[in-house]
Amino acid sequence: MHFISLLSLNLRFFTDLKNKFYIYLFIFQPAIMLFIITTMLKIRSSYNADKYIIAVGISVAIIYVVYSSGSSIVSEKWWGTIELLLGSNTSLFKIILSKTVSNAIIATMFFFISIAYAKFLFGYTLEIKSYLLFALSFLVLIISFIAIGSIIGLLSLVFKDVFTFHNILHLPLVILSGIFFPVDSFMLIIKFLSFCLPSYWSVSALFNSIGNVDIYPFIFKILLSLTLTILYLLITLFLTKKLENNILDNSKVGL
Repeated sequence: MHFISLLSLNLRFFTDLKNKFYIYLFIFQPAIMLFIITTMLKIRSSYNADKYIIAVGISVAIIYVVYSSGSSIVSEKWWGTIELLLGSNTSLFKIILSKTVSNAIIATMFFFISIAYAKFLFGYTLEIKSYLLFALSFLVLIISFIAIGSIIGLLSLVFKDVFTFHNILHLPLVILSGIFFPVDSFMLIIKFLSFCLPSYWSVSALFNSIGNVDIYPFIFKILLSLTLTILYLLITLFLTKKLENNILDNSKVGL
């Protein structure tokens, strides 16, 4: 019940239109990015428009996940409610997970808002070969957002200058996930970092589902994304246990 209550509270808080950054992501960012993509496609008409429409939706969603996963948990730190929540027998992992799940749900909404903008404002028609595989890969992508958001939420508790941390992080995540640029063209260390991200494999599977799908590589990407997601969540669980003990022992959050 604690988890459901926290999830409901976070959904209400982060869909509040008083949040200016939320309004920017909700209204302006998808339109700005789609305008840039439209201009680019006029210059290079040979590019796959469907892929770039999807890419805009994913990038808006992942930027929201980075922003909200950190700010939602660090706000509890600033308000001094982390200790109160922990005192109510709610684990730190459960607190972080409730926030990242709600952020992933809202990120899903941002994704489909971007698709709606593309259709109704810019006149694009999205062609998907297999809606079943598209839905499966999109679900895995959202689950990978939960894992990445959990790590970000935990790190946001540790670092003091949290918003600088967010600003530094969101663009590399977009690049490393292979949303706009092919990772194969990057240097070896960048490729390695990309391959360690669950979002890289789920994004790749999502792009594959738009066209004619080679099913075995598709399944491999889905399974690898899920494996990395579970690994990220286990790492978060382990680290939150250590941080939670530190908070309860010293009444101090972070460094």
